[in-house]
Amino acid sequence: MTEMRYELAIERIENIKGENTVSEKYRDYFRTLADFALLVDKLKEKIENGEYYKFSIEELECWNTHLYDDVLGEHYKTSYANPAFATEKFGIEYGRLLSFLYTELRGVIPYAFEKKTEYLDILFELFIEVYNQFEEENEPEYEHVRQTIYWYASDYCDVFLADRIKEQIDPEDNFAADLIMNSDFNDVRYLYYYGEYVSENEKRTAMHLNELPLETIQKMADVYTEGYRIGFVNTGKNLSKKATVNIRYTLGFERVIRIAIEKDRKSVV
Repeated sequence: MTEMRYELAIERIENIKGENTVSEKYRDYFRTLADFALLVDKLKEKIENGEYYKFSIEELECWNTHLYDDVLGEHYKTSYANPAFATEKFGIEYGRLLSFLYTELRGVIPYAFEKKTEYLDILFELFIEVYNQFEEENEPEYEHVRQTIYWYASDYCDVFLADRIKEQIDPEDNFAADLIMNSDFNDVRYLYYYGEYVSENEKRTAMHLNELPLETIQKMADVYTEGYRIGFVNTGKNLSKKATVNIRYTLGFERVIRIAIEKDRKSVV
């Protein structure tokens, strides 16, 4: 059912690119979002058929840049994700709403990698619903558009929130942890498998850590694990009752985090 709805949404978005049914004032906005949605759909297809994981690092860099270029550096100044630019184009009310919608849709990139088609469909259908409102009227009532976005956030809050909580407490449902534990760190292409933006900083960090001896990596990991353990000791809490650990880190530190995960798994067994 989800796949069918998703395919229908993509078919509708493909038509948007060639339509002139909304006011010229908003036309570039909706076409830009349509182009982005179709780019994510193309990415999703390449991930699911395995083609993406055969790309060279140069090809992966190209994809990563293409996906995020709109909000990087000087481009952000004229991006609809920039509220200042959006309000300049559409006014305070519509500018804020449409910038929010634009940013929400730009957040779907990781969903393609995590193979969460339901999430993609939810956001693409929201885009279509708002687009349809601008088709029906030269400029729809602000409150009508606001309510559409409000009810999207309200209706699907339980879906997004429940899944995020599950990811934090269920070791069997952790996309990032699987990448950390199963990737070949000597092949830094793995950095492009998260769906996040990868700059030279992340690549150089990963390459530098690959050159360090295991003893140094283990000492770095101890900063996580021992600091965590000592925190429980100092507050008089029983660490043995802790069944899961949620680790936050910056891309490029995967070699350190793998050791930290292994140590934490031993400590909670």
